[in-house]
Amino acid sequence: SGKSTIMNIIGALDVPTEGKYILNGQDVSEMEDDSLAEIRNKTIGFVFQQYNLLPKQNLLENVELPLIYAGVGKKERTERSLESLERVGLRDKWRYMPQQLSGGARALVGSPSLILADEPTGALDSKTGREVLDFLKQLHEEGNTVVIITHYNSIAVEAERVVKISDGKIIFDGDVKAYESIL
Repeated sequence: SGKSTIMNIIGALDVPTEGKYILNGQDVSEMEDDSLAEIRNKTIGFVFQQYNLLPKQNLLENVELPLIYAGVGKKERTERSLESLERVGLRDKWRYMPQQLSGGARALVGSPSLILADEPTGALDSKTGREVLDFLKQLHEEGNTVVIITHYNSIAVEAERVVKISDGKIIFDGDVKAYESIL
């Protein structure tokens, strides 16, 4: 449908082949790789269904990774990472290895203003999925932009705005109430 393409463009992982993508007043489509990497590191947090954690590093080390790239010192890096783990209820599990838990905390450690969540409830039971959606709503209420990519209407209707893509084309873009009326 184009879901991965749009997510990669919004996340500055790819640039559009035509048109413009303006993020924080900058045309992402004209940026060099180093500038794109800086945006990904400082502005965008990614929550993937498969979490993309490094298997041989514990949770704290995985969460610290974006801060290492940003040149943050060890003491501040550890403090900020533990704070992020606290926000997602995982502070006491900082020594766990990736196969023992899920990994949304890394997306938050750099205090991004844009959070991209690709099927964030896809690998979770319904109770944990509900907690993740509630947490994403809380982040939005705190002023963050949260983009949830999903195939499920039951998750889409939790948003304020829905953009539906089919065969690479936007077929709906509007208020969730209008979207609900056509379901």
